[in-house]
Amino acid sequence: MASGQGLWDEATGQAWDSQGRAWGPDLTERISRYAHSLTVTLSINDESHPDNRVTLADDWPADEHGPVPKVVYYPTSKTMERQVFIATKAAEVLRAAGAHAVHKTNIGVLLTHIMGTMRMEKDPATSVVNADGEAHEVERLFVGDTSVLPTVGGANPTLTAQALAARTADRIADRYFS
Repeated sequence: MASGQGLWDEATGQAWDSQGRAWGPDLTERISRYAHSLTVTLSINDESHPDNRVTLADDWPADEHGPVPKVVYYPTSKTMERQVFIATKAAEVLRAAGAHAVHKTNIGVLLTHIMGTMRMEKDPATSVVNADGEAHEVERLFVGDTSVLPTVGGANPTLTAQALAARTADRIADRYFS
């Protein structure tokens, strides 16, 4: 409740009663009822945006491990429509289950099962790794997880991640250990 973006109790015109951050007496009162709350985390299939990327932060000092990464993310209008649609459905389900109030926290992007951040493609100008999963700019650096996929049609692509890891391992073995 204390995280996120937006104004507390702003008029939403949506299926939820309030959204955004809480502070002061409102926050204290809601925390006192925390044991009677339920959190629903929603995951959608975001569309790719050409300006989304991971760079090195220029506004944060390096730590003992080196430069700090910075995630740059811009949702498309279609992605935002999907977010509202699924949040509306979640609010409807919560109300049907007996919820007295529904609060939407706009926490932004959670970095779970991220796909498309290390895109696989032939062209180094528009991707990070080649068809074998090897980085265009760093020889012998391989990426073998779902971050090489442009998008996915469902949640938790465990079998796809396992298949990509096994395929990438085979490519490494064939290229460097045969």
